[in-house]
Amino acid sequence: MTAQTSARRRLSRKVKILLIVLAALLLIGGALLFYFERTIGYKSYSDDLVFTSPDGQYRLTVCEWTYFAYSGAELYVGRTADGGRGREAGTTFSDSPNGVFRNRDFHLEWNSDGVAVYYRRYVRSETDDPQTWGCTVCPFPD
Repeated sequence: MTAQTSARRRLSRKVKILLIVLAALLLIGGALLFYFERTIGYKSYSDDLVFTSPDGQYRLTVCEWTYFAYSGAELYVGRTADGGRGREAGTTFSDSPNGVFRNRDFHLEWNSDGVAVYYRRYVRSETDDPQTWGCTVCPFPD
């Protein structure tokens, strides 16, 4: 066996080991990516919450979601007599990992033109400071 053949075998062995290590790293990386996308990488929606106006003509449907350490909701307004959610009238966003609507950390103000949804944007603030609350006004459909 010549020195050149021995050198090729050593180089060939190093390349094979390197390829095996890279393949293992890719496999582990793919598994971790799949795991994290399935556990924290997608919005998890809750059951819809439906609120009816005091006069019974309109309803507000809240479709709340959570994503890792945040939450939000799509707000839909429609006539009570009509089926479905209604039309999208607004959105919310909060740093509450459990959702402000599920935690009952909101209040609604109905008026003749629509509904104002007040919700706590920052859950770590225990005061009723207006700066920690968000407001989304959802007008009634014509």
